[in-house]
Amino acid sequence: AFCTAGRPGAQRPPLGSPTARGPAAVGGHRRRPGMGVAMCASPKADVASADVVASEPVRLNVYDFVPSGWSRPEWAWPKQVRSVNSAMRALGAGGIYHVGVEVYGREWSYYQGRGNDVGGILGCNPMGNEAHSFRESVPMGRTSLTETQVLEVLRDLSNNWHGEAYALLRQNCCHFCVETCRRLHVGHRVPEWMLRTAQLGADFEDLRNRACCQGDAIGCFDKHPDGEKAVLGFDVEVVKTKS
Repeated sequence: AFCTAGRPGAQRPPLGSPTARGPAAVGGHRRRPGMGVAMCASPKADVASADVVASEPVRLNVYDFVPSGWSRPEWAWPKQVRSVNSAMRALGAGGIYHVGVEVYGREWSYYQGRGNDVGGILGCNPMGNEAHSFRESVPMGRTSLTETQVLEVLRDLSNNWHGEAYALLRQNCCHFCVETCRRLHVGHRVPEWMLRTAQLGADFEDLRNRACCQGDAIGCFDKHPDGEKAVLGFDVEVVKTKS
């Protein structure tokens, strides 16, 4: 069993070492105050026999995305973004969501850091991400991995799913859920509507880049650092938590 826990200002132990209960992130990354719970394998995971096949339900917890830095009355903003996402999904354009994978009583997601927060994989209570507005849960089937094996999968994912690797259109929280569910060998695929907006943006980016390479005056994303920002019209961050 291993835990990743810490407090603001406290030295974070190496991933895999037992610690006191507290907030958590994976891979030794600093997490934000107010988010996360102790990420410890339960005793049953330590005594799991190789002859026993686990069967644990896996869900995707979907939130209406709230961009960092937007100040709106708490009663108004979730209703507005929920309405926008509902309309986008009805039109086949997906929507803008934050998504986490729930398994063994914990929810795991991926976010882009900012400032002293390096980002990466973050754990919190299921449906408990305070940065966004919870919308729905989507059953994904079951995993045969034990809790300890799931934590090992997350440890391995943290090597590539760190804050610096985050890309709004090509490596965001929804893509993290796709890869995590693949590693957990669940019975269902991540719904396309969760990925649709990012895919449309990536297709538009590719189209502009091809036009640029052909000498078109339309412009080129790889020459403009704010290219992703231009697609959605505002600067965004995947996880914003309360201090």
